Amino acid sequence: DAQESRGLGDVYKRQLLDLEVKRAWHELMENGVSNYTTDVSLKNKTLYIKLSSPALKEELSYGKEKLMKLINERFKKKIVQKIVLN
Repeated sequence: DAQESRGLGDVYKRQLLDLEVKRAWHELMENGVSNYTTDVSLKNKTLYIKLSSPALKEELSYGKEKLMKLINERFKKKIVQKIVLN
């Protein structure tokens, strides 16, 4: 069924983008932040970042706009509209 295969293609594209965003996060953040990152996921243009350090979470919360800009520039399009730090 053509509609079903399109749906699978969309799922595949979302999973691939999710993997690419994880890789980009770790590359952009380098070891300092990357070492404290326990999970990264992208859902509906919202980037969810899980951190193991409450102090780092608070520090990054002040720079969400800059983080979004960095990631969106990396992909040359607006794939992230919101960042949620956990």
